[in-house]
Amino acid sequence: MSFLVKKSVFLSILLILAIAFNYMLTLIGADENLKLLTLSLTPYLFYIVSRKKYILLLSTLMLFKFLLIGSGLLHFDYFYVDGEAFHSAYMIIKNVFIEGGEVPHNQQHILNSSIWLAVGFYYYLLGLIMSSSDFNVLLAFNYLFIYFSALVWIKINKYSQISIVTSVLLLISPESYIFGMYIGKEVILLFLAMIAIYIAQNIYLERCNQKKQYLLLIAVILVGTLIRPYFITIVIAYLIFLNPKRKRIVAYLFMSYIFAYALITMHYELYNLTIHLRNFVANYLGIFLSPNLSRLQNWDNFFFLTTFQMIGLSFIFLSIILTFKVKSHIKSGLVAVFFYAIPMALVVNTYSHHIDSSVYAFYIPRSRFPIIFIIYTVFSISISHVIQLQSIRRGNSMFLTVSNYCNKLTRG
Repeated sequence: MSFLVKKSVFLSILLILAIAFNYMLTLIGADENLKLLTLSLTPYLFYIVSRKKYILLLSTLMLFKFLLIGSGLLHFDYFYVDGEAFHSAYMIIKNVFIEGGEVPHNQQHILNSSIWLAVGFYYYLLGLIMSSSDFNVLLAFNYLFIYFSALVWIKINKYSQISIVTSVLLLISPESYIFGMYIGKEVILLFLAMIAIYIAQNIYLERCNQKKQYLLLIAVILVGTLIRPYFITIVIAYLIFLNPKRKRIVAYLFMSYIFAYALITMHYELYNLTIHLRNFVANYLGIFLSPNLSRLQNWDNFFFLTTFQMIGLSFIFLSIILTFKVKSHIKSGLVAVFFYAIPMALVVNTYSHHIDSSVYAFYIPRSRFPIIFIIYTVFSISISHVIQLQSIRRGNSMFLTVSNYCNKLTRG
């Protein structure tokens, strides 16, 4: 827990300095590119404090992202999926709640969604920190929170090499570029999940001062739930993945899920079993296989993301084929994702039953992003496993070649 406290103090000091510095930049009339520059250098402060090489690598990857933004090569898609609603919520909070204006008639429905307003308020806070209303600057924070999430993930995994490789994969992946580019909630959900998991692990490992940690955990979960009602299932999926041997707890969780699922099904009268099965299978498989490799449109619109996904899946299949068995990390990933796919499918079930029965999923690439560390850890371990197997085979091949040569010399 001391790590979190120290980092919280460090981030608080950094936040105060950032507000003061950016306010000064605004007063002297600095352009937004200069503010982007200050954000791009923030990760290097962590390297200066820690002097760890992996942080230098991650910070440099972050700098590369900011260079793409500043050069105009990376363009933000503000209104992807729910982006327009989140942007409207931001404008309502800024122009109506803060400045006392009136809500436009065509945006009255925004007030009915606590999720939209919560995300809009989040972006408003970022605007205060950066003294800016330029969304190029505000959305650049998405990349910072991906970076912070990677640091916490590495800490959760006790600085293991696999967690570092996983974090590098995330920062270079097209997925992190895409979901950092639009107004949304996925990145902040990922960060909140990492914080919640870190606190939960400390509660389990440390037997003292648990009261404060429980309160902090509850606060983080409440904030996450405000943004996504089933946020707790993200945390559960990660905890199952990180603690695969807790089979009894997994069994209890499964029974709890089934009970809650049945209650919600009866409450909303979702009685079509075929739709339930179809939507669950589509969401469960979609988390692993998204974007759909068989859809030509994905290769046209998301070529790099689709290629990246295909390479990751190829290493998983190679890992299985080379040993003729499913490794434990793949099993853990399958079980963990199962607990996240259930609420995802349930959300779609309501829509499928009462509005459009042909709909079986909602934007799976976006929905899976908060559990991306599970997917990429499976990729990382599979890549490592395949490389190790190939190294062993090459070593054995060289040994056999040398042995045969020696035998020939002996016979001669």
